[in-house]
Amino acid sequence: WSNRAGPWHDHPCSEEVFVLDGSLTITEVPASADHPPPAFPPDPAQVETRRLHSGSYIYRPPGQLHAGPGSGSRSALAFHRLLGPGSVRWREAPALTRPSTDPAEPA
Repeated sequence: WSNRAGPWHDHPCSEEVFVLDGSLTITEVPASADHPPPAFPPDPAQVETRRLHSGSYIYRPPGQLHAGPGSGSRSALAFHRLLGPGSVRWREAPALTRPSTDPAEPA
């Protein structure tokens, strides 16, 4: 799976991911109870890229932008669950591109 050039997406419900094996890179715009979901397209200063390995767990509140440019994995096994209606809102952000942080992926 590779999402080097986007698009971003979010969900109207919360989401959980638990990585069982392998690793993956996720580019996202963190949201919290103190900060509402970000505007689109996101401000590059708000964007974070995380490397998730076996045993990693993430929770995303509704509306959190993720799987943006730079996200991907060569090999990962994970439980992935949406806590509500399983819909996806795809977003395009051609102005924001981030290189992959996966050293195994070609440039």
